[in-house]
Amino acid sequence: MANPRIPYLLSSDRAALPPLDGKRILVHLVVNVENWQFDQPMPRTIVTPPHGRETVPDVPNFSWADYGMRAGLPRILKAFASRRLPASTSFNAGVIDAYPQAAKAMRDAGWEFIGHGMHQKAINHVEGGEEAVIGASLDKIADFTGRRPRGWLSPGLRETVDTPEILKRKGIDYVCDWVIDDRPAW
Repeated sequence: MANPRIPYLLSSDRAALPPLDGKRILVHLVVNVENWQFDQPMPRTIVTPPHGRETVPDVPNFSWADYGMRAGLPRILKAFASRRLPASTSFNAGVIDAYPQAAKAMRDAGWEFIGHGMHQKAINHVEGGEEAVIGASLDKIADFTGRRPRGWLSPGLRETVDTPEILKRKGIDYVCDWVIDDRPAW
């Protein structure tokens, strides 16, 4: 079955995007900022656990994620600010509580917040259901930033067949899950 949401079209057959403010190149700088829970199995691993047995806490795999929040994010904030580059963050709402300094720094830098779940784990089989998690994460971000997110990136880019309709009901205008072309698919 072809993609039922976005009709197939060769990128070479697509109409050119109109220039934005007279410029030919459009780049959306998006930094994933995630809350990987220390007391839960890591949803993604780089270092294989000994004998294939998952451990909690998973110190080596948690550490690389935590390193990004402690050392990488300040460098990215500085690099973007020094170049006056507008940026967005695909943002787990749990970051507000787990890394309050990081959340405040992105808010104060004027970054757009894109909803990205509550924590970095799939949301399609969670207690309360996908719609509840989406709503709670969008509400938490709105309460923190004063603006409801317009965009969404599903944790792990994982959607259900219902996700786009849920997002539409929750006021989301665009989704970053579909990485199918070099240009936006309207």
